[in-house]
Amino acid sequence: MLKVTPCSKSAVLYFLDKVKKNYYLEGGEPPGQWWGRGARSLGLTGHVYEDEFVSTFYGFDPRLAYGLKKLRQTAGGDPVTYTTPDGTVAQREPSYAWDLCFSAPKSVSIAWAVAPERIRYLIESFHVLAVKVALEYLRENAAIGRRGKGGLKREEVDLVIAQFLHGTSRAQDPQLHTHCLLMNIGVRADGTTGAIETRRFYEFAKRAGTLYRAQLASYLTRCLGFSVRPHDAEHVRSFELEVVPQKLIELFSKRSQAIGQFLQDEFGLDPDERISAALREYAALTTRPMKEGISREELFSQCREESAPFGLTPQFISRFSGGQEPEQLMVYEQCRAVKKALNRLTTQNSTLTERELEQVVFEEAQYVGIGAKDAKEAVKAWIGEASVWKMEENRAHEPMYLGEVQGIKRYTTRGVIESELEFLAQLDRIQQRVLTEVKT
Repeated sequence: MLKVTPCSKSAVLYFLDKVKKNYYLEGGEPPGQWWGRGARSLGLTGHVYEDEFVSTFYGFDPRLAYGLKKLRQTAGGDPVTYTTPDGTVAQREPSYAWDLCFSAPKSVSIAWAVAPERIRYLIESFHVLAVKVALEYLRENAAIGRRGKGGLKREEVDLVIAQFLHGTSRAQDPQLHTHCLLMNIGVRADGTTGAIETRRFYEFAKRAGTLYRAQLASYLTRCLGFSVRPHDAEHVRSFELEVVPQKLIELFSKRSQAIGQFLQDEFGLDPDERISAALREYAALTTRPMKEGISREELFSQCREESAPFGLTPQFISRFSGGQEPEQLMVYEQCRAVKKALNRLTTQNSTLTERELEQVVFEEAQYVGIGAKDAKEAVKAWIGEASVWKMEENRAHEPMYLGEVQGIKRYTTRGVIESELEFLAQLDRIQQRVLTEVKT
């Protein structure tokens, strides 16, 4: 399911607090990840760090000190003044970002929490890949920015998105979902920036959510051998895994039950009836508890204990480890090993050789689950500038051939070159500022 929600100021504190803790032992969540060509053009790649996240959320350039350069007219937290259709002057909170939240069907989350480590990792990877497929669809169909007085001119833009993978609901039930914070910043073709038009994201949300579920179901059935059954969730056509009984899904759906009970008590409505999105959202906000932390270790242990009486155990789910891993997932794993190697190498030096890359990729292959053949192919694909490195999520690590030094070919990445160019540009801006101050 995909839900689109405007973000308030408190979103910054919520997401930063969740990633400060050790997600496996202390109830936090994994670090966020930047996504989008717009993010990359602003120097935002890899993990989401606090300073850059806060600057971008409030509409400022993350490459400079907070507040030095606006990326949209309404940057900052001051109220926005506007005129209503009847001529009244009013104020509202500025639009910071929108949360595009992709949630896996409940049975998938339960299987993820109960499964042994390798299958859990595969389920999580399939979810991540399916989210990226849906985001690409939204980028192609809904990424429109505004320009000019009143934002009357519309044009295509590149997006800036911070992704946060979470594993629980507010009721501490297993709920695998990704918050994709769509920043109110669009990067235009000419490199300038401005606010984005969100109307089309709402228009395409249902289709993007359906596409996410279709891709996820494809991975789970083709690659792990799960069977699925149709399921309507809040009048959205979805699916559940046959291996997870409905009674167990209900047991781990405390949040949905709380919302349904509220609708019944306050309005006399049957939760299974067709209820307006606005009313359902009101019920969700009214009944929403503070989201307490639970460690992944606790979550997995608790889920296994409660699922065992239903016959759902790690050993039972292990039976579904057959099937073929999709080519896309193997490429994903190969790219992950190469990215990790490149990050290690370019931390110390801005250039590298094929031999150096091969050594570190072989080391990283031990931890991402690819064999010798796939590790060697991954290096060859990078050196050969395979098309996969021109994809959105990989372009920061795209190979750049620099030439030979003493007969040895040397390479770097697009991200390293862009970082060094940006560093030089910052130095130039500082020099210009100092010269201006001296003259005045």
